[in-house]
Amino acid sequence: MRRVRLVIADRRPIVLQGFASLLGAQPDFEVVACCLDGASCLAAIRSLTPDVVLLEDGFTDVTASDILAVADDEGLSSRLVFFTATVA
Repeated sequence: MRRVRLVIADRRPIVLQGFASLLGAQPDFEVVACCLDGASCLAAIRSLTPDVVLLEDGFTDVTASDILAVADDEGLSSRLVFFTATVA
């Protein structure tokens, strides 16, 4: 069975490392890139064409709406999964 190619993006290194360690240890996933900002995430989506992109929606350089618009405009096949964290 083919492994799911995954790009992970979060501005917090500890969260990024946690997701990468957790998902990278699973036999069904192959983490192909880890990104600390929206621009590098967008570049990874374009160049690596992952199956799934798990990304934070709080980047300041490229917004979630920007990434969705680019994915739609360019017909990118990657599935985008956005998450957010709120500190109360």
